[in-house]
Parts: sequence; structure tokens; C-alpha cells
Amino acid sequence: KKYQETQTKCYGSGNPAALKLVWTYNSTKYTLTPSTAGMTLTPPETSNQPEVSWDSQSHKFYHFLMVDPDAPTPQNSTKSDILHCMILNIEGGSNSIYSGDQKEPYMGPAPPAGSDPHHYCQFMFVTDVEITYATPPDRYNFNTTAFEVMINATQGGGVDGSTYFMAQQLDS
Repeated sequence: KKYQETQTKCYGSGNPAALKLVWTYNSTKYTLTPSTAGMTLTPPETSNQPEVSWDSQSHKFYHFLMVDPDAPTPQNSTKSDILHCMILNIEGGSNSIYSGDQKEPYMGPAPPAGSDPHHYCQFMFVTDVEITYATPPDRYNFNTTAFEVMINATQGGGVDGSTYFMAQQLDS
């Protein structure tokens, strides 16, 4: 596993089919899987919501998170984690994460100008049962660790696949 140095650890786990994200920008496709964790993508390349595929089993429920643990900067992460996407209770066998309960719709990366690169972590969690989770009051200071603890304490709960990419503002 590849780890980085913030409170929420971004890493690549699972086989390439465990979690695959594809962003399309200017007719070009950008693909991220656990085995390509840590690649650099730009905010424009990841501005549109991605197509997400994963190893989905019927009779299971999947929960997708994307967070930025480096906000506003990696050296001063007072607003982390920023929740960039939270979709819960995606039924196993579904072909789209967007069929789940969208607590926070996809929001592309927007690291501040001058900041070091930010990590953008994607997690696909799995449980045997639906979960109940209130919509967070806002996207800032989301506790990814507490969410993962809750998932792990749920019947059949765990991380099914994970990956991350790095992004920073381009010089104008």
C-alpha cells in the first residue's frame, strides 16, 4: 500500500476491478484504479463527475466517499477532510454509484492557488446491510476515520477498494 502523510491516509487497495474511476475532459479519458494510486490529475481533468465501476455483488450495499485531507493546504489542514462526494446504500448489482443515496454530490478538486498538491482519496466501502447516516451539515471537517469505524462495525463492513490522485492548481 502507498500512504501519504495526513490524518486520513489515502492508499490504493484492491485489484484494478475493485474500484475504477474514469473522468472525461475534452474527449480525453483519465482512468484511476488502485494500481495507479498517486497519479497526478489536474482540476479541469477531474471537474466532471466520474464514471465509477467496481466489483459489485448482489445482496450487498456499497458506499462511495471522496475526500481531500489537505485543506486548505497540506501544511495547514484545518478544514480537512473536505467531502467531495458521499453516496451511500448503492445496491449491489447496480451499474451506477449515482443510483445510491447522494448525501453530497460530486464536487471536483479546487485546491487554492499556490498550495502544494492535494491528495484526493476515493473509498468504496461495503456492508451486508443498508446504513443510516445523516447528511453532514457541510463539506468541511468531515471525519473519514469515524465514518470508516462505523462501516467496520456494521455487519459485513469494510473497505472494498480505494485509490487516490494528486492535484494542484495550474500556473496561469
